Amino acid sequence: MERNPAIPFTYKYSQPFEYRFSLDSIEMAWVVSQEFAKLPSEQLAEMKVLDLCAGCGVIGFELNFHIPSLKKIDFVEVQKNYAEHFEANRDLVKNEGQFEFRSMNYDQLLVPTFQNRYDLILSNPPYFRREQGKLSPSDFKNRCRFFIDSTFEKLIESIDHCLKPTGEAFLLLRSLEEHDIDSLQELRDLIRGKLKCENLAMIRGTYLLKLYR
Repeated sequence: MERNPAIPFTYKYSQPFEYRFSLDSIEMAWVVSQEFAKLPSEQLAEMKVLDLCAGCGVIGFELNFHIPSLKKIDFVEVQKNYAEHFEANRDLVKNEGQFEFRSMNYDQLLVPTFQNRYDLILSNPPYFRREQGKLSPSDFKNRCRFFIDSTFEKLIESIDHCLKPTGEAFLLLRSLEEHDIDSLQELRDLIRGKLKCENLAMIRGTYLLKLYR
């Protein structure tokens, strides 16, 4: 599914100068919004949403823009540097909602409080493992691009743990063939017997996957 070019970009987001979000996040939110736009507003209003590896909150706020009825959104981001930008972006949002920035790593979600909590999870995580490229002198930039504080396996475990039995998760996954890693098969191995996987689209050479039970 291609993004309709007639749909304008939304907010002029606050973001760190050191690392800018990619258009993958913008397009991901739009594609996911098409999956839910026809649901009754009453049902949408009760849904709990998680923007995982949220950065400055672009995916969650974009989704709220396209589907204003989605108002209960948690934003989980390990880097505290993003908090001030999240607050600035929340002030831009035209739709009031319950938007909470949780400064934590996703493996901290693996507790009973977050089990089966979310109806909808979206994640544009780091694409690379730390051994797959030259690290920057900037720890902040490295954490945006590489799995530093935790692992891809823990990310998938956290999604499975937090997703309601009837929920759906959407994940951007980069092919790592140039590093001799079949990331899609790796994901399928991790979720076997737990979640189903559907490839919805390719966004700028990246898989947009839907995970569900």
